[in-house]
Amino acid sequence: MARTEAEPGKTEYAPPFNLGSPELAAAAEKRLAALAGMQSEFMEGIRAANQRCVERVQAETKLAADLVAKLADSHSVADTTAAWQEWGSRRMQLVAEDGKRLVADGQRLMEQATRLLANGWLPKGPASGS
Repeated sequence: MARTEAEPGKTEYAPPFNLGSPELAAAAEKRLAALAGMQSEFMEGIRAANQRCVERVQAETKLAADLVAKLADSHSVADTTAAWQEWGSRRMQLVAEDGKRLVADGQRLMEQATRLLANGWLPKGPASGS
């Protein structure tokens, strides 16, 4: 850093570079604010997908607990078979919902990432293939 003396005996540090014009500084600030907004949106998408995963684990836990309770209360082979069939049916519904949710979450996150990169945040030069 460059040193300057404002008053005798006091040394102040000047910034290592000058951004130049106020217009350049304003443009850089605007671009960084846009980046921060896009990153926040992306992270919110990840947080929401994570919350759905937690809810799914809770649903699976409840389904297993219900099965155990029904098996404990069953008094015949028919009761036991019905409990297992109900569990299997509900389990298949959850798996189908998981697949749809996974595709939707993946698509949403990819759209957000594409918007982030399409707004000029891709590296340019020989290493990027441009």
